[in-house]
Order: sequence, then structure tokens, then C-alpha cells
Amino acid sequence: MEDQFGNNIFFVPCNCGAEVLVITHDKRDKDWNISSHTDDFYNLQNNAWEIFKHRVVLVWKILVGREYSFYDILVSDKNMQELMTFVKENM
Repeated sequence: MEDQFGNNIFFVPCNCGAEVLVITHDKRDKDWNISSHTDDFYNLQNNAWEIFKHRVVLVWKILVGREYSFYDILVSDKNMQELMTFVKENM
């Protein structure tokens, strides 16, 4: 898919439907942009206290050297193959 500037765009949806990775390849500058977008329905489920508590736990894990992740996205094999094809075609 192309945007209005002729750049290639590829969408990789999460299997649960809450997230999508948007990968854009700028043909002119040869730059890649990868961004994650979350559906507002999922964003608005947690109140401020839950968000704060989650961030404190992440900081604690970083400080004590435990494993952590900020964002996880589950991608099906089919979508991953389409992503790899997109990258190969645009490199």
C-alpha cells in the first residue's frame, strides 16, 4: 500500500486486535518508520492508578535486573511472512 507521498506502508495487526504495527518506507530518504498504535478502547480501560502502578513495577524490575518488556505484540505466521516479503521488496 502507498500513502499520498508514494511511500510504502505495511500494517501488522496484533492477533488480539488491540495493537497494530505500522511500517513505512520512505522511498526518497530510504528511511524506515516503525510505530505501534493501540486501539483507544484498550487504552482507556486502565485508570491513572493502574498505569502508575504498572510503571513503578517496570522501574523496579529494571533496578533489580529482572526481565521486563514495555510492549508486546503477537503476530501470526501469515502476517510475519507478509512483513518479511514487504521488507525484502523495499530494500
